[in-house]
Amino acid sequence: MQDSLSRTEGHVRHHLFEIESPFQDEGQWPFGQGHSLDCPCDVMVAEKRRRADWHRGDWMQTFTGRQFYPMDPRPDEVDITDIAHSLAMQCRYNGHVRRFYSVAEHCVLMSQVIEPEFALWALLHDATEAYVGDMVRPLKLNMPEYRAAEDRVEEAIAERFGLPVPMPARVKEIDTAILLNERLELLSEPPRPWSTDGEMLAVEIVGWSPAVAKWEYLARFAEITTKVDVVA
Repeated sequence: MQDSLSRTEGHVRHHLFEIESPFQDEGQWPFGQGHSLDCPCDVMVAEKRRRADWHRGDWMQTFTGRQFYPMDPRPDEVDITDIAHSLAMQCRYNGHVRRFYSVAEHCVLMSQVIEPEFALWALLHDATEAYVGDMVRPLKLNMPEYRAAEDRVEEAIAERFGLPVPMPARVKEIDTAILLNERLELLSEPPRPWSTDGEMLAVEIVGWSPAVAKWEYLARFAEITTKVDVVA
């Protein structure tokens, strides 16, 4: 009787595997080649997880080794170390500057010159670029799908750090004003006048190395967040 039950159980398990498994060959198994599955339920669980991920779109690997889904961003997947590292490695103006000048340095300078209540927003105003990259303004204005994706990531970042949405107008004003400093310090003579005018800010552009920019960014974040409540 026991032998008969064992044979029946084995037949059922084998039949389920043949019918239910979404993987046609060993190379498609989520556990890698040569892995022996104890139960077809294992395959079903893995497939359910794979399908859930599929609905979120493709993912990218961040500096800290996290999975981040740019088309379906979630606040708990946003990490300040990832942001600081990525922005420290990215050059402003798509690299068209006389010396390296990172997005991280740009953000730190803005956070230092703006009113304290807007400092954290100023530091994080370009944080989306850690996850969706940067795009030169003339191109960005003609890419509505990119702007929509960027907006979703910005909302996730704002929620992660307890920031109000939308971004305050004052942050955008300072972001525009600092262009005058950057133009003078970093860019060649323009071929025609810019549409941006006004007074320059009281900031000093240095051109930190990526390592220094990352350290300064994280230090500034720590300084600001000891004075405000941040969502853990």
